Amino acid sequence: MISGIVPETCRAIVAAYGDEVMQVANTPEQWKEVARGFEQRWNFPHTFGAIDGKHIHIQNQLGKMLDQHEDSLPAPERLLNKTEDKPPVDYFFIGDDTSALKKYMMKPCPARSLTKPERIYNYRLSRARRTVENTFRILASRFRVFHAPIQLRHDRIKSVVLAAYVLHNLIFTRNPHARSEGDQEDLGDR
Repeated sequence: MISGIVPETCRAIVAAYGDEVMQVANTPEQWKEVARGFEQRWNFPHTFGAIDGKHIHIQNQLGKMLDQHEDSLPAPERLLNKTEDKPPVDYFFIGDDTSALKKYMMKPCPARSLTKPERIYNYRLSRARRTVENTFRILASRFRVFHAPIQLRHDRIKSVVLAAYVLHNLIFTRNPHARSEGDQEDLGDR
């Protein structure tokens, strides 16, 4: 049956190529390197990446993973180029306004009566979050399965999603010219 063949093929793709194109940070220094890359590219410090749970409905495992591996995350540090009187800042992921505000999750300020610094923060967070929106747009354009709810069990959906990410990263790794315009910051409004 197709409902068994597709997930089995997806698991084989992940097993064959996953280690090549999907590395997971396991030490504080590896997490800091991820955050340095995100800050360098998107000008948002101490950020591990952007997440969005609206597009692919799979039970959230991120919180459990972070709670179980908290010792592999870097300790809070002062932001670069800031005065010594400022307290250390945690490293975190960024999400949208539907995300739960947690030690490891930053989200926009509520849109009512924002101060100028809050508006600036929301703008920068929104700009940095475009990475996840662009990633999903690129995935959906390559893999049509993401245009509608995936009609498989949870464990099989996870295989399909992981295989799509592995294939997506494999294309970019082996063919750097395949990068899209959405994979860069728009410098036109500076």
